[in-house]
Amino acid sequence: MEGWLIWALALPGMAGAGETYYRKDYQYFEPPVADVRGPHTYMRVYSHRPVAFTRNPEREHRFWDVGFGGHFVWWGYSPGATEQRGRMKARGLAVFWEPSAHALLDFGAHSNALINADYRVALGVAGRSAPWIWRGEHFSWRLRIFHESSHLGDEFVLDALKRDGLLAEAAGGVAGEGGAQSFQRYNVGYEAVEFCASLDDFGADYQRLYAGGRWLDERAFKAEPLQYRDQDLNAPLRAKGWEGQAGGEYFARLSPPFAPWRNPNWWIGRLNDLIRRSVFLDYFFPRIEEAYYWVMADEVCIRSQYTTGRPEYVLANNLVAGLVWGDYFVEDQGISAFALLLNHYRGPNPHGQFRNEDLKYWGLEFRVRL
Repeated sequence: MEGWLIWALALPGMAGAGETYYRKDYQYFEPPVADVRGPHTYMRVYSHRPVAFTRNPEREHRFWDVGFGGHFVWWGYSPGATEQRGRMKARGLAVFWEPSAHALLDFGAHSNALINADYRVALGVAGRSAPWIWRGEHFSWRLRIFHESSHLGDEFVLDALKRDGLLAEAAGGVAGEGGAQSFQRYNVGYEAVEFCASLDDFGADYQRLYAGGRWLDERAFKAEPLQYRDQDLNAPLRAKGWEGQAGGEYFARLSPPFAPWRNPNWWIGRLNDLIRRSVFLDYFFPRIEEAYYWVMADEVCIRSQYTTGRPEYVLANNLVAGLVWGDYFVEDQGISAFALLLNHYRGPNPHGQFRNEDLKYWGLEFRVRL
């Protein structure tokens, strides 16, 4: 069905002098920087209270949130001539796929336990300008369908069972230690359809505003394999069927300009001069000619908070700021860029069945784009 949709969008422009291409990314819709579930390769460290059913909950734990993923273009179509193509400017559409994995480890738990691992694979189509008229280079969009599945770490599950006393005889747990709330493993997996559109500008700097929403399969997530005698403990997780997101991001270039960037002005130019003359860059990067950017991004989401009762919508916010080293805006795969980011997140825990827990932290993140 999705293939028919792609052809329906592309046919009005193919009557002209359009061209097709393969494995070339003109960044029609770049994955948002502040998307905590974007297909990025990153390492994020933060401190927070331990997740439910951890056996040593008396102090804050240090968490390591790590992800691996990428945005890969498969096939594309451009309605204009070859010389009109360019990063963040080209009009056209492309079919892409986005595999990613997101793991959460608790460095305060026994054996630095793996808490949860989420696996996501997405297939979609993205474009710049309206496909029917091929006008508007500042308008871009993305339509994708994805599947996500979550899996609890075995060490965490064993610790939770010990805490509840379910493994008292075999593993030294203490009966009744779990209190009124007992551990249950849920099979959290779903499919979702998502559409997002943005207005952006690529010139002396880069700025973008975007908004969109997704529909997810809100059918109950099964509780397995444990089955308690008390049927209330076997209640499935539930979720709302619709979610929304909106955000913005701003990149300020700091290195000596080259096309299509113009000389930065006002405070950007002064900051550029200060950084280029600093001992830090002269000492560590004496011959680097790649781009540097300051980046600021923020995303606000209306998320469904999973619960065994009546699910509710919860507001989530992710604020990101930091330094990018390397040319982030390129159409060729294989050119790397690195980012050191400070982020502040507030909202539901994005990992698996812990989505019913609130999360608030300042984190330090290292990100790489290959």
